[in-house]
Amino acid sequence: MQIDKLRCSNRFLDMPKCWLLTIARQIENLIRSCASLSRPKNVLIITLSELGRTILAYPALVEIQQSFSGIELFFFGL
Repeated sequence: MQIDKLRCSNRFLDMPKCWLLTIARQIENLIRSCASLSRPKNVLIITLSELGRTILAYPALVEIQQSFSGIELFFFGL
């Protein structure tokens, strides 16, 4: 994929998706009480088409698994 297409995709598709998901999360927080949140059981990692970013994020993924024992990591590639 050409870098210009990836940048265009990021600007016009990914940024609005993140904005909408942020709004949805804020609405969810208004509905639920923040005090009742429990430890996460599953974590979804959304990756772009580049595998290198996942490799660079590996130390953070290890830290997540060590901080929350028994957590499952899932990957979704765009």
